[in-house]
Amino acid sequence: MLTEAEMDMPFESQIYPFMWYEDHYKQAYSISLGITIFPPGDDYKSELFKSRWGFIGTGGDWESLAKVFIRKNMPEIKDMIDFDSERIMFCAYSQDEESIKRFITEFKKACDDDKAIKKLFKRAIPANPFLWILMKLIGFKFLAL
Repeated sequence: MLTEAEMDMPFESQIYPFMWYEDHYKQAYSISLGITIFPPGDDYKSELFKSRWGFIGTGGDWESLAKVFIRKNMPEIKDMIDFDSERIMFCAYSQDEESIKRFITEFKKACDDDKAIKKLFKRAIPANPFLWILMKLIGFKFLAL
């Protein structure tokens, strides 16, 4: 549940650092999260991603977490949310505004709760574990596993 203060905040502020987009012409709604990969930056939850084997926080890694979240917590919207993530951007979209707003609001709460997001990691699959291995081999610093 949102606190009263959070309910008074604009929706975009409630879901920050995720970004909200509306395309009224196509009647489509989307959310995104920009990511710095090379070198790994201080992006949202980057330290947590770096502490997990195979994860570096790419758009695909975020997408894996989001799919686990939906499957576990909101299976009724599974067919209403689509993804188009890339290495440097997580992106989810839908033509159902209510479903995607509900998804990102609840997903953001789970991501802000370290205990909840760690549970998601247990079921998520790294988007590209080979990239993680390559980055380790060429000397990018990650947290100790």
